[in-house]
Amino acid sequence: RPPRSTLFPYTTLFRSLSDAVQQIQNAAKEASNGSWLKDYLMPIGTLLLSAAIAYFSAKSGYKWQDKFLTNKLKIDTINKTFLGFQNVQGTLLSLKENYASEPLSAHPLQRIAAMPQMIYSFTPLTINYEHLLQLIMTDDENLQGNPWVHIASYISIQDQFNQLDRIIQERNSFDFQVKDNLARKFNRKYFTFQEVLQNVDAIEMHKYVELTESIINMIDNLTISVDDFLRTFPRLANEIMGGNKSKHYKMIQGYKNDSENVKKLQERTTPLDLEYTEQLLNVPKEEIQKRLCDHSFTIQTKVAEPQKTS
Repeated sequence: RPPRSTLFPYTTLFRSLSDAVQQIQNAAKEASNGSWLKDYLMPIGTLLLSAAIAYFSAKSGYKWQDKFLTNKLKIDTINKTFLGFQNVQGTLLSLKENYASEPLSAHPLQRIAAMPQMIYSFTPLTINYEHLLQLIMTDDENLQGNPWVHIASYISIQDQFNQLDRIIQERNSFDFQVKDNLARKFNRKYFTFQEVLQNVDAIEMHKYVELTESIINMIDNLTISVDDFLRTFPRLANEIMGGNKSKHYKMIQGYKNDSENVKKLQERTTPLDLEYTEQLLNVPKEEIQKRLCDHSFTIQTKVAEPQKTS
């Protein structure tokens, strides 16, 4: 017979198989006695329901947050744009007060004499067009006639105002040059119109008048346009925002400035005497009117005419 040592592996194998079969039988018995609905389906269903609730809650919260941030951005844009234009108005009025605190003459030389070298603090107008477009784009046909729902109006104001600073700086430099030459020649600071005419050549005189009148006309156009914006834009912004205004995030609601001095400065300056300027510069008055007295860049909201009743 075989040695006893060779029977040990077979005995161990048979016992292991017997134990495995017994475990399978026990598991089958427990499964047959258990509840599939309670032990398997309900946990899976609970998990899926929890996932669905979490998904829709997150989606709803994201929409609310996105709407809140969008409205906050719009209100920020409204406030920043309004304050930027208000700063422009302050600069324009302080500049105009240098030469138009009293009614300005129509005579070109008197207008040159009335405008001193202007020292002022200039802050360029900056507009965030990307954010502003999101605010003013509207399908409301009743608002389409308002110039402040069109981005071109803002571009025009920004370009004019920032260009105004360069023209003023150029005139300041030219004014100093002309007066310095006259002072050296006559050994005094003040001169008669006749002395100016005799000692300033035609090219210099043309430049002197052109720079002076460009400044006067640009400040008039901008002053009227900016005042129209300040009085119109808050109401327009409220109409566009509708019921989306935040109770806790404030938006500028209106503008009012009834100062008599401000009202006077916001009026257009006395027109230039075109006939005398034509003789002075030897340029047709139609050309002078076109180049130095152009009011077409003024932006104003048209007031709706009342409907006639039959």
